[in-house]
Amino acid sequence: MAQDATAIEGKTLWRQVAVINALAAALVKESG
Repeated sequence: MAQDATAIEGKTLWRQVAVINALAAALVKESG
């Protein structure tokens, strides 16, 4: 059960990282 919780947290973390990376890329494109 602890492993499952860790896996879920890991997936959520990577999802947040992906969103942040996407936002950063969008900002870079916007700024030129």
